[in-house]
Amino acid sequence: MPGHLEAWVRTHGTLPAACRMILLPWFSAALVHAVRVWVQPRWLALWTRVLGMPAVTVHGATLVCVPGVLDADENVRGRLWSWTQPRGVALWAHEVKHIEQWVSDPSAFVAHAMSGITASLLRGTVYDHAVIVYEQEAIAFERTVLAYLLHRDQRKA
Repeated sequence: MPGHLEAWVRTHGTLPAACRMILLPWFSAALVHAVRVWVQPRWLALWTRVLGMPAVTVHGATLVCVPGVLDADENVRGRLWSWTQPRGVALWAHEVKHIEQWVSDPSAFVAHAMSGITASLLRGTVYDHAVIVYEQEAIAFERTVLAYLLHRDQRKA
């Protein structure tokens, strides 16, 4: 059923149960249940794309998604944001890691964001993952999740 995850989110503002179950091995149940999700209206998603922003951003404890990204398994985004493929699950885990970072210390998260954006601007870009502390932590976590899932899938084969 195309659009079923996005439809759930638009109605409830939370991750659907199936998505929460996928993330539970990596995060506490309290955190996973606290995640809020907002799907941008199409006009705002257009600006998101024009500005070169990612398809999913994190604002506090909310995942902000462009339309269609939640249902990536059913559309052109395919494996990048897939809830069924290791790469996609690892990427969603990366984003939820940011929520975990925010929840554990909002002041530190904001401080890292400000210093990271300043450092990025000094390097000639707006947002350079290489100089943002919380991004480096989330990238390392994403790689750990991906390695585990790929190893698990190889053992099943």
